[in-house]
Amino acid sequence: MHMSNIFVDKDWNIKHLIDLEWACSVPLEHALAPHWLTDKGVDELSGAEYEKFEKHYRLLTDAIRKQETNALIQYNGKEYSLATTMDRVFDYRHYWCLVALRTPKGLFNVCMQQLQPLYGEVPKESLYAAVAPFWTPGMSTFVNMKVKDFADYIQQVREIFNSPQSGKVYMR
Repeated sequence: MHMSNIFVDKDWNIKHLIDLEWACSVPLEHALAPHWLTDKGVDELSGAEYEKFEKHYRLLTDAIRKQETNALIQYNGKEYSLATTMDRVFDYRHYWCLVALRTPKGLFNVCMQQLQPLYGEVPKESLYAAVAPFWTPGMSTFVNMKVKDFADYIQQVREIFNSPQSGKVYMR
């Protein structure tokens, strides 16, 4: 914490601490609870770990709800609740879409564990093809290069085994 985050009175008594580390400016629906509420990565939240995460998520939104009674969000004469919005985003599973977009390394597992069950059976091959290009920039080029390298390697092996030096044909 930096000293500019500490507010003191005229006698140098600490009155307020301000920590802006997690401050953000996003649409209300995008204000997400951190996925690490249970010390697990976003792609590790399934089964009992998911249940533990949901329990902690609800504890967080309940705490926010209690704090909101003193400072409701108002815009154009209408009141908004961050806690209610966060609950709705979680209940409708929009949370996982937003987390998946923010966490490329967990994108595949989030899709498989949290989103895919909403849409019925999707062959893994289809999901691999749809998600893999987003793992890292240039992923498709890299994979295509490796597939070509493997095909070239197989061809070289065939040529060696089928050459006069090898003695007899092993592969065709």
